[in-house]
Amino acid sequence: MCGDLRHLPPVNATPIYKCSRDMIGGPVLWQSLYSYPLLQVMRQSNTTFSSILTKIGGGVPLDAEEQAMIESRFTTREWCDENLRDAVRLFHDNRSVDEYNARAISDPEHESIARDSFTGYTTEEELGMARKELHRLKITECLGFPYCIRLAKGYPYMITSNIDVDDGLVNGAIGTLKYIEHLEEREVTEDTDTGKITQTVRLWLKFESKRVGAKARVEAKPYVTCKGDLLKGDWTPIRQQSVRIGLGRGKHIKCRRIQFPITSACAITIHKSQGGTFDQIVLQYDKRQDQRLVYVGMSRVTILDGLYMTNATDDFNFYHGTGSEAPGVKEVREEYLRLERHQLPTLHQKIDRVMPYRKDRRDKQHATTFAISHNVQSLHAHKEDVESDDVLTRSDYLVLNETWMDSDSLVPLNNYELVHHKKREPGLPQVVLLYTDI
Repeated sequence: MCGDLRHLPPVNATPIYKCSRDMIGGPVLWQSLYSYPLLQVMRQSNTTFSSILTKIGGGVPLDAEEQAMIESRFTTREWCDENLRDAVRLFHDNRSVDEYNARAISDPEHESIARDSFTGYTTEEELGMARKELHRLKITECLGFPYCIRLAKGYPYMITSNIDVDDGLVNGAIGTLKYIEHLEEREVTEDTDTGKITQTVRLWLKFESKRVGAKARVEAKPYVTCKGDLLKGDWTPIRQQSVRIGLGRGKHIKCRRIQFPITSACAITIHKSQGGTFDQIVLQYDKRQDQRLVYVGMSRVTILDGLYMTNATDDFNFYHGTGSEAPGVKEVREEYLRLERHQLPTLHQKIDRVMPYRKDRRDKQHATTFAISHNVQSLHAHKEDVESDDVLTRSDYLVLNETWMDSDSLVPLNNYELVHHKKREPGLPQVVLLYTDI
């Protein structure tokens, strides 16, 4: 299975249809495969909007009406800050993301500070250098475990490390923080100069998709039931995890960091948003951005009315609607044309040639009559399957072999008439039903 080739390839990785730098003959295998395109766009139900996005991703010029439709989505950052506080912001660079997240959660309810312990150093000076190096690292270089997380309920947060892949708790999953749970709901005191210290033990997030964290919610159900006045069944618990980060020359110093693998998602980079789906986004647009970057950012939203675009200079022109001949964009277009010429020959295509739809046969006065014999096992259980099957419903006659049916429980089928039914042998539960099309 392969996704949308118009998307951005992984950082420092080669697109699947091109030869990798450390691999001989990679495309030979890829080009020997047949393609079978899935044509229904699931993220955007509006075909006009999805077709415009496909054009943008492929570098195909928009017509005047389509261009005007996209440019109507421009607005100022000030208006967005005042009216769209809950919408996710998409930026090209990490610095803009960090700046916005700091502004968005200016008054956090709590800060989760990582607990770091070091091994492998020989002197205090070496330890000090390792600490400085650690605090200069980006979140990605810390394997998704930030030093400080500003926590506030009602804001979106993104998982930054794979917690449970099978349960959907993976890097990039975004949920809204609903509750910050401290140890036994009271403060833990230590004999330190700082006085009381609050230990946060769980964060409870609500994810848009019910599939994300489903297993974790089942496991936490008894606990949630006991705290029904504080917690809800559709909230997913996120616990602290530990990770080992290599530091120093040769990475011989190891830091064991204990922290929640999440970060604020009021704003995220376009690269990080890839694969995400949002009802509203505010996209920081720039005419110098790569065509595919613009496509990925714009296509994260489900409807056109949920797309808002801003520009640093309030230039409300959409420059990526004139088409693109950039090498990467052109290669994708050419690859899609090649895949179109190399599609998988399917059984359905063979049936189309031999057995047209009944309506088409009538229009063309086709003389051939078709009959299909099929074991349905239980027509009561599979009635809808038969009525919606693209092949069975082409037949003029359906001869269905059934089990455990009698004359009092016969099943009608849409667009068919039951003209005969009979048990094969006395005392046996097999029944033969003959339907003819209406």
